[in-house]
Amino acid sequence: MIPKDFHFIYGLKSEPQEFHLVHYLCLRSCREVNEPDRIRLYCRHEPFGPYWEKVRPWVTVIGVSPPGEMHGRELVYAHQSDFLRLEILNARGGVYADMDTLFINRLPRELYSHPFVMGVEGDHGLCNAFLMGERNSFFGLKWRAVMEEVFDFSWNVHSVITPGKLARAYPGTVHVEPRESFFKHTWDGDGLRNLFSSVDLHLERSYSLHLWANLSWEPHLGGLTEETLREGGNTYAVLARRFL
Repeated sequence: MIPKDFHFIYGLKSEPQEFHLVHYLCLRSCREVNEPDRIRLYCRHEPFGPYWEKVRPWVTVIGVSPPGEMHGRELVYAHQSDFLRLEILNARGGVYADMDTLFINRLPRELYSHPFVMGVEGDHGLCNAFLMGERNSFFGLKWRAVMEEVFDFSWNVHSVITPGKLARAYPGTVHVEPRESFFKHTWDGDGLRNLFSSVDLHLERSYSLHLWANLSWEPHLGGLTEETLREGGNTYAVLARRFL
């Protein structure tokens, strides 16, 4: 049984970072929608700022030192997080989500009964931005065991394509949710427009939205304020402002 513990990774840089409104909404929506037993935030240094002060009382902070290099080359923060999230699930079990997640509907009880859970990401494979797993699950351990072998410093071979291949090779070890569950709107042009330009409220079968911050931060998320969120007429704004 997957424990109802939610894990997040933030700020793997060497200096503390201010907690943004988007990250506050991620943790606030997680707490209100799923009522987790614990919320854990893994970071090199504890963040700061007014939004952090709002969530700090109900978040357990865990300091981490992610791997700095692999195959003789320096790892960027996204790759450090890719390895760290899987190690966390293997060691503790629970639910992992990226900090650019908005939780919108409660995860059903039956999802916690699977040994490992991932969601489809388009035609590319299974996306590691949202993971559920038992402690030391076969799938989690197998994936981590081959991750370094296949790692080529790309963004998706080790994190999306490889788990997709493992799911086909060991189908009974992982439950695969349809794209709509966690990634209804993908990172392409249409997906980002659906998130930040138009309004889609047909999300009855979606448990969370992924905001693809690596692509959407500059044009949409970085300058977001409570005022613009309240006035916004797009999918993210309409769904997120109830957590202000």
